[in-house]
Amino acid sequence: MELRNYTPHDPLVFLGGGAAGVLPQLGNARCVEQVTQKGWWDTERTLPRYVMHYGDVVGLPDPEPGVLFVVSQLAAQAALHRPDVAFPILLERDETGTILGFRGLAESGGSQ
Repeated sequence: MELRNYTPHDPLVFLGGGAAGVLPQLGNARCVEQVTQKGWWDTERTLPRYVMHYGDVVGLPDPEPGVLFVVSQLAAQAALHRPDVAFPILLERDETGTILGFRGLAESGGSQ
């Protein structure tokens, strides 16, 4: 199976399976954002309050036989109908919190 990186991370590093693999970013699948102002967080009206809604995924190629598209968790959540989509889990970080790589992939189970 071929893995293709459509996350915002370039590169994405797989640390599992005994050997590291580097997945260059081939695109960025993301959810369309819809922002609506709901009011204000403060009585002085200096800090606007917004509601964020996420829509369809854009930037995700059509399915291809033998290809698994690696996307962000949010994009995977929006693409539940796509069995060829997964997101990185079991992230490894350095002492500053920077992501070094991932050890597995998960499919989104939707909301519970």
